[in-house]
Amino acid sequence: MPKSENLPLVLLNGETPYTTSEIIAEGAGMNHRRVRDAIRKYEKELESFGKVGAYQTTLPSGQHVPTYRLNEQQAAFLLTLLKNTPVVVEFKKELVRQFYAMRDFIRERQSPIWQDTRAMGKEIRRMETDAIKALVDYATAQGSQHAARYYQSISSLANRTAGIIERDKAHTVELSVLLMVEKIIAQEIRTGIEAGRPYKNIYQSIKERMTALSV
Repeated sequence: MPKSENLPLVLLNGETPYTTSEIIAEGAGMNHRRVRDAIRKYEKELESFGKVGAYQTTLPSGQHVPTYRLNEQQAAFLLTLLKNTPVVVEFKKELVRQFYAMRDFIRERQSPIWQDTRAMGKEIRRMETDAIKALVDYATAQGSQHAARYYQSISSLANRTAGIIERDKAHTVELSVLLMVEKIIAQEIRTGIEAGRPYKNIYQSIKERMTALSV
């Protein structure tokens, strides 16, 4: 079983953090059916902390089974019912840590600093996208058959360099780094095109700049 600190244990629905019966089963090293059975058995007690959400998931066999959504209090109560094996204890600790981190992030995302940084990031993103479009057109004119792929590859490169998976779930510091990264990319593209460099050379320069920033 993978270590629970490598798993996304807490998800976000709007401003509400939650986990699922499937995540709990995987993190605690249990059969998902056992976790579902416990939720159904103690559904009344769990719903004293709020409604237990449910949705259908499809197994590789094609069978449809319910998966339950649990808020922090519901998950904590459910975990008190599990035997404290070393794996379960480590999972409990990591789940608590991730719920706390998610609450902290929700507070941060509501702050004016985060919102201003995110708004500025959208402006810089538009500037970067314009530059990528210019590179796509430039590369196409030089004979590239797959220049449109630069939209995805350069955007993914920027996110990786800033340590971001989803921009709306990034912290203020990560968004600030992304601002810098995307400015550098846009400038590298504009400078390369103005100098008349080959499009592959421009892209390679972007990759090298990003590698240098990641060190």
